[in-house]
Amino acid sequence: MSKTYPVNPAPHGTLKSGDVSECDLQGIDDLPKFLRRGIMFTPCRWKKTFILIQLMVQFGLFIPVFGQITGSVTVSTLLAGCLFAGNIPLMLQPDFTSGVFLRLLLRDAKMTKRMSENTSKECVVSLILFCLIASPLLWYFFIIPFATTSEAFGPYTFGATIFMGGIATIASIPMNMINSCQALSNQVSLAHIATIKEYLENVRNIILNDNSEDGILLVDKLSEEQTKVENWIEAVNSRMTVFQSSQLCSLVLSCALFFIIAAGRFSVGATALFSTVSVGVCMMVGSMLYSVAKPNIIWERRKVELLNDAKVVLSQKFEQIKLKQNRKNRNTINNIFDE
Repeated sequence: MSKTYPVNPAPHGTLKSGDVSECDLQGIDDLPKFLRRGIMFTPCRWKKTFILIQLMVQFGLFIPVFGQITGSVTVSTLLAGCLFAGNIPLMLQPDFTSGVFLRLLLRDAKMTKRMSENTSKECVVSLILFCLIASPLLWYFFIIPFATTSEAFGPYTFGATIFMGGIATIASIPMNMINSCQALSNQVSLAHIATIKEYLENVRNIILNDNSEDGILLVDKLSEEQTKVENWIEAVNSRMTVFQSSQLCSLVLSCALFFIIAAGRFSVGATALFSTVSVGVCMMVGSMLYSVAKPNIIWERRKVELLNDAKVVLSQKFEQIKLKQNRKNRNTINNIFDE
């Protein structure tokens, strides 16, 4: 029969499917109001609706916008298509209504509340930047001038432009609803940080409370604790890595396009609008990179603290002294019997 030892429950990911007995929260209904509604309307759950809305918004707004800037409907259509393709990776966002990501939200009520507050703040900033600032600028500097001066669609240019722009502006409302929890994936780093702190604390307790008389080697105890944490990290990162990598590439390419347009001296409106949008995209890139880097920073800091912990160091040295003394005693006894 294999031996086991008592340790604290492994962080977040060791619960079996449907088991919430160790969670602070018991279901989606217990989540903060913003998260409770937001995770139900995400691109990964509403793929067809998301694609339809993106088609209306990206082509409806940016064909007139880029058409006014470049003077070519063909080029503007291609650029609008690039922006549409750049938003497709949002469908790869993890589904927080089931599996390990739902258990992550249910595990710690305090952490979940913080995640909800951070996500809602980023959502509000995005709404202000892209809806209240960027959208009126699009209409004033590009869409209306394109409708009144361009002949891209012949005699139907004005009506077609206003129709496309109006539909796209209206569609931006449900688009923002679907994207309301876009920043939630960045908040998973809080769970990573909590896991790191709990794991290293468990390692410290195992070392200090190790009892050689229980018949279980210290290395086996530490290995079991490490396996639990690695299983959780693998379950989370299997989805997060693909989403964050694709999203980061999309944001960087979009930011490069916007900077080129802002610096292109096309017009005062183009410079003002795309400079503002570029700043917003840079903030999103920075937030994503920070969420990736922060757990690694915490890991290195806490690891050094553990290795420099006087109690841990002295405990290990004392164990080494005991092992050396036991070996010396055994050798002495063997020599006596040999004589």
